[in-house]
Amino acid sequence: MPPTTTSNTATSPLQRRLYDPSNPDRPIVVPYMRAQQDSEQNYLHSGFPADPTKMLVPANDPLAAARPIWYNPYTENFQKSHNPQIIRGIEQADCELQYLLSTCQVLYYWERMQQLRYFLKESLMRMLLTDLRFCQAENVEQHLWKILYYNVIELLRKLIVEHPTEKDRYKKALLTIIDEGTEYYEKLLSELETTNHVKLETFLNGPVCLREGLGYTGLALIAAQKIYLCLGDLARYKEQANETCNYGVARQWYMKAHQINPKNGRPYNQLAILAMYTKRKLDAVYYYMRCLMSSNPMLTARESLISLFDDNRKKYEAVDRKRKEERARKEREKMKEKEGSGGGYRREIWIHPGGGKNVHRTTSTCAADFDSEDEELYSASNIEVKKKLINKIFP
Repeated sequence: MPPTTTSNTATSPLQRRLYDPSNPDRPIVVPYMRAQQDSEQNYLHSGFPADPTKMLVPANDPLAAARPIWYNPYTENFQKSHNPQIIRGIEQADCELQYLLSTCQVLYYWERMQQLRYFLKESLMRMLLTDLRFCQAENVEQHLWKILYYNVIELLRKLIVEHPTEKDRYKKALLTIIDEGTEYYEKLLSELETTNHVKLETFLNGPVCLREGLGYTGLALIAAQKIYLCLGDLARYKEQANETCNYGVARQWYMKAHQINPKNGRPYNQLAILAMYTKRKLDAVYYYMRCLMSSNPMLTARESLISLFDDNRKKYEAVDRKRKEERARKEREKMKEKEGSGGGYRREIWIHPGGGKNVHRTTSTCAADFDSEDEELYSASNIEVKKKLINKIFP
């Protein structure tokens, strides 16, 4: 049953009746004002397809499975939004953008993709500034981050590897997306502060008690943390695209995300990723542990931590096996040396000074065998032993 619209007067609120499959006799009534409807209709991009289902994305495409529940107008999630028309526009733009990405012809469809992405960016900003509670309940920022940046960046990185002859063109497009995203999210932070009358710097270095009982302001801080994480990811992608390893900017954004809400485990997870990139494995273990101990942990950190310990166990076993083989080789060489010199033993005759019985004693001509590394451990201090242990666990 398609939705119908009824109105009593020209100035009365409009009502949309939605079919409820669980209760067919009682349709769901969704009211909203005519002025809001006209504003939202004008806000929609006129170039979107009327029927997004005509944009067919392959069924096995991972992008097709990322459709959130709040896209569906028959769900309670959708009905809680103050911007239903904008959500419809986001759904259509998302569907078309997925279709264009599935063709892998990014450069060919570049202009149209940028138009769609511009609309999605403006939609996110408007929803974040006018319906913050809905954005936090449905995690709208994370969904639009994926379709606006993550999916596009990952595809471009894949194309750079698969088409080395077009590497420069794909790299230029990738850096354009990253720089544009950095500028956009910094602007979004500024708009979020202005609209909600919040100074983020106050909460970055302030005590934890400042973040408790903030109500609507607390929602703005959560949104700001998500934006900080997006900025950190963009800075990390830029270093990887330029094939450099100076992740200082990304680390600064992640640290701000941690300071704004220390109870969330995601900033720790991202800091652990940076530590792995720079081969600081002990730091990575620390950040993964902090992530898992936080009030809002990321379950992927557990797999990453297990993988990290497993890799180091394999390295230790390989080093230990090599060390044992070296010891066995040295023992074999010494045994051969003893056999070649008549067994390596000598006979001693001790004469008693008082004319008593002579004593015969047989001793070895080879000195006692001590491993050089064991000798170092015996003579090392406790601090030096701890350092050696850490270097062995995390080479």
